[in-house]
Amino acid sequence: MDIREIDRELIFLRREEANACMHHRLFHAATLTAGSGLELLLMCLVGDLWRAYATSPDDDEQAQQLRSDLKYFGPQKTKKTDWGLDTWIDFYVGYEIPDRLHRGLHYKPDSFDIEMLRWANSNYIKAKHEPYKVTVEDASKVLVYFDELLDEVGILSVDDRGKLAWRQTWGNRIKYWSVHNRDAPESKVLRKLFPLLEVVERLIHYKGINYEHKTQLMLAENYVFSTIDLVKDDVRRPQSLVDDAAVLALTLYWLLHQPSFDISILRSCWHRDTNVEDEVEQLYKFIVDNRGKLFPDTPGQFGRHLVWAPISRIATDGPEALWQNYWAEAY
Repeated sequence: MDIREIDRELIFLRREEANACMHHRLFHAATLTAGSGLELLLMCLVGDLWRAYATSPDDDEQAQQLRSDLKYFGPQKTKKTDWGLDTWIDFYVGYEIPDRLHRGLHYKPDSFDIEMLRWANSNYIKAKHEPYKVTVEDASKVLVYFDELLDEVGILSVDDRGKLAWRQTWGNRIKYWSVHNRDAPESKVLRKLFPLLEVVERLIHYKGINYEHKTQLMLAENYVFSTIDLVKDDVRRPQSLVDDAAVLALTLYWLLHQPSFDISILRSCWHRDTNVEDEVEQLYKFIVDNRGKLFPDTPGQFGRHLVWAPISRIATDGPEALWQNYWAEAY
């Protein structure tokens, strides 16, 4: 299957993000991410089909019919359309896409089990609206199906399996980008992403952390791996993770200033030679002082301070404020 390389990378990224969510027992986030990957895959295959027939002779009846059916769904247009997985499934059924993939690209028409896709979509919807009802069994089954489908369409080879670990992929990209953009304010924040993520993970699993603090830390970690993002993760732009690093930094800043929190716990979970309180305080100040560069204002018609306004609330109210106000912003 002639999936373009950048689309392959984005699909792999969804797969690795979903696996990372499973590792951290964020089952609803794993289901959302895998569902997003399935949606991307369905879109990419239509893009393949479009490209395959785009230059066919005018007397090719199959090509004419396909171009007529898909004239509003070319690869550039579909990427700008927020369809959702359920709409893509209906589109595949209504326009006989599996059969057309078979005829046009020699693709097995029965590789897509529509009923299985609908089941995966039902869990995707559950993860959106009733996240606490998503079980480890449901999430695992969706991920296994996602992997099986990638195998069937031939874009996940044996060599690819396990090759792209989420941390390794982003770690290498951030390191490379930071070296070549040393003076960019994003560079200083991004270099702290993994140390911050590590300490948040240790705090979550620390038995002495009370339930309220642990819940807030889980919300911050969930933001990093979730498909719900104020700045969409883009495999081509490591700086798209700057909001994830800022969420972690501001969460730790909030935690440091909670009267009921024992700072010695944070020190014991910080496995580095530096002073963790100084690191967090300095990073918080840097983010606040450089917020205009890190999170530029969006165009007026979409509202001002679209990214910084909800993130900034974390410092005073904790990461729960981010999730509570996510949909309340003027989008």
